[in-house]
Amino acid sequence: MWFSELVSSLVNVMPDVNRKELPAWLTMGKIYEMYIETTQSGPNKPLQRTQFRRTWKSCFPEVIIPKVRILQKY
Repeated sequence: MWFSELVSSLVNVMPDVNRKELPAWLTMGKIYEMYIETTQSGPNKPLQRTQFRRTWKSCFPEVIIPKVRILQKY
């Protein structure tokens, strides 16, 4: 539930492919930290980092964080 709310609020939907992009400045580590901060006070125990990653990949395979290349000037 938490992850689907995050995705719906931050995602950029790609109209030509089945892909949803989160902002490039986010990392999986940052998203996991946000998840821990918001779910720690709840009644359920939060997922471990590996469980979180596995759940993301299996339940939300279309959600990605795009890789950004920094071009250097010569």
